[in-house]
Amino acid sequence: SVAPVIASKTLPLVLRAATPTSPIIMTSPAPTITVVTTLGNTLLASPPSSDPQ
Repeated sequence: SVAPVIASKTLPLVLRAATPTSPIIMTSPAPTITVVTTLGNTLLASPPSSDPQ
């Protein structure tokens, strides 16, 4: 499955892009952890169900 590779390359870019425009995330780590956890769980759960092979 290619999804984990794409996720590992995309996630840092998303976080890096969101950081300068989201001072709330910078000042409080909780939302960042929640977002990362949610994205991680979603990405981990997606490949098996979305990959027909």
